[in-house]
Amino acid sequence: MIRLRRLAPPDVLRRRRTLLRFIRRHGERRITAAALRRIARTAPEAWLAPGTAVYVALEPRPGEGSGGRLIGVLAALDYGLAASLLVVHRSRRNRGLGRALLAAALRDLGKLYGRIRADNGPSLAAARAAGLTPLLVAPPAADDLPPTVIVGGGRVDPEEARRCAISVF
Repeated sequence: MIRLRRLAPPDVLRRRRTLLRFIRRHGERRITAAALRRIARTAPEAWLAPGTAVYVALEPRPGEGSGGRLIGVLAALDYGLAASLLVVHRSRRNRGLGRALLAAALRDLGKLYGRIRADNGPSLAAARAAGLTPLLVAPPAADDLPPTVIVGGGRVDPEEARRCAISVF
């Protein structure tokens, strides 16, 4: 049975390298360098701030007790306004895991924002299924990229949504 868990700030710091390696490996090049840098450089005390959290999905391994194999990560800084990302292991996609991570974060944080490339159908579907709705469309960052959809759920504020910086699902 897959377990979803919110990491305590000391666990985030202790596992940061593993989390970043997982994100790079399974992010399908959709996670921007800016989002990765923001997560990698977040100061230890910042992980205590409201709206800032890391959730992991773990698949149990026989004899491992409470641990398990990392198969999904969701990170949010300032409710996703400063940065957010969602990555699911390639072999575990299309099983509702992204939706479950988003729903857990939305439930615990009370609101959540993210930016999703308009051509990323699976992430848009996961966001919708978790209760996030499109709030506005941001123009492409470059001529060869599609626009991004800013999504939000919970106690969202349209003015806040405009500040949604480098989130990527």
